[in-house]
Amino acid sequence: MIEQTRKIDTVVRYCVDEFLIVLPAFARNHIKAFKERLNKAISEWKYKDEISNFDADLSIGIAYWDPKEERSLEEAINEANFLMYEEKKTKYKRKV
Repeated sequence: MIEQTRKIDTVVRYCVDEFLIVLPAFARNHIKAFKERLNKAISEWKYKDEISNFDADLSIGIAYWDPKEERSLEEAINEANFLMYEEKKTKYKRKV
C-alpha cells in the first residue's frame, strides 16, 4: 500500500485487519483510480510473492474531512469504516 501512495500520504494499521490511509490535498475525482490501482497492486503482490493460496483483495471506505468542517475527524473515520463494511457486504453477496 505504501508503494501506491505519495510521500505526503500516511498509511497506518488502524485495527487488526484494517488500515487507514490519509491522503492530504487529494483530488476527489482521482479517488476511483486510486482505489483501482491499490486493489490491482494488492492482487499482483499476492501472486508475485506467492504469499498464500487464497485471494487477497480490499474493501475500501472513503470519507472526506476538512478541519474547517463542523464534523469531527472521528465522524469522518466512522463514515469510512461504515462504507468499508458496506463494500464488504456487496462483495460477499456477489461471491455467494
